[in-house]
Formats: sequence, C-alpha cells, structure tokens
Amino acid sequence: MRRRTLLASVCGSAAVLGGCTVPQSDSRDRSYIPRSADGFPTHTTGFRDLNPWDFDEREPAQTITIGSETDLEDSFEPHDIYLWNTLAERDIDIRLIDMWEREIVFDETETVPSDSIYSFTVWTPAVYLLELYVPDTDTQQVLRIRCRFFDCNISSTRVALEADDQFEAIAQSTLALCPNPICESGESIEERAAEISINLSPDVDLE
Repeated sequence: MRRRTLLASVCGSAAVLGGCTVPQSDSRDRSYIPRSADGFPTHTTGFRDLNPWDFDEREPAQTITIGSETDLEDSFEPHDIYLWNTLAERDIDIRLIDMWEREIVFDETETVPSDSIYSFTVWTPAVYLLELYVPDTDTQQVLRIRCRFFDCNISSTRVALEADDQFEAIAQSTLALCPNPICESGESIEERAAEISINLSPDVDLE
C-alpha cells in the first residue's frame, strides 16, 4: 500500500547536466525552466552498474506525493521516484518541473540522512525534468521523465548519490503495452515498443 503525503506546489532551482550546458546564473536562478526536455537523459551512463533491487531493501525515510490520484485514470499507474543517498547526511536541492504546463511542481532542499531513501509518487501525466543538486560538492544531475511512464505498467526512476559524489540513475518499467492516450500526442508508441523489445526481464531499463 502506498503512503501518501499531499504537498503544495512551489518554485525551484536551475537546470544543469554534466557536460550538457543549460543556462544558469552563479546564484542558481530558482525560477528558471528550460525551453525543452529534449536532450536530457532518462538515465545516467553508469546505470548498468546500479542494482535497482538495492533500493527495495530500505524503507523510505520520507514519502512525498505530487499531484492527486484523480489526475490519473484507474487503469493507469503513477510514476515513482526514489532518491537514495548512499553517503553521509547531505542537503540535496530537489526540483521537479512539469514541462507541459511549464510549472515547477516541487522545489525543496531536503536533508537526506545517511543511507536513506526519499520517495516521490507523481500522479499527473506529463513530461517532467527532475533536477538534483548537492550544494556542498556542487554535484548536479538533470533527468527526463517521459509521459509514457504513466500507463498501466509499474514504473520508476531510481537515483543514487554514490561514493564519488556523483548521481547514477536508472529508469524502469514492466512490459505491458498499454499506452496512456494523454501521452500519445507527444510520444510515439512505436518508439516505446522498439525500446522494450530488447528487454526480457520483468523490470526493464528504458533507454
């Protein structure tokens, strides 16, 4: 059973991705929204070294709900985000942007305890950008969450802040082909079918 905590929408931090340049000021403009989610990855280059089952061994230290169950038809599922801090306690700036509405739906600096997970359940179908930033080490990562994840499958984006102070992330979904019509106008079901055809496990990596 999912634990749910309703949270109000607030405004948030700037977008930067490793070697991908995205405009930002030195003060990290917390109102900045990129023009497009195109070009941002759904996972990091080291995602194949990330064991998703390790996340399931830990009870989330905090669970946050974004949106409402009424935003999604009964036959479809929300998208879950798991952020695991594998290091000592860290302050992490977390920002989630609804790119269809061009609205910042979550922006908080969370103090994540050592070896702890924060989980998020996102109910509103859309394309999102997830922005993560660690002020102490100037570590940052931006990930794209596809609208197609809001279908009948169980899906998640799992992110770990690793020992080298870098983020590693993997995107996963089960295998049923059951597109959400809200998402189909912007994303191709043929593209999704091509992605999952090469995966044989119940939990798959969507590249």
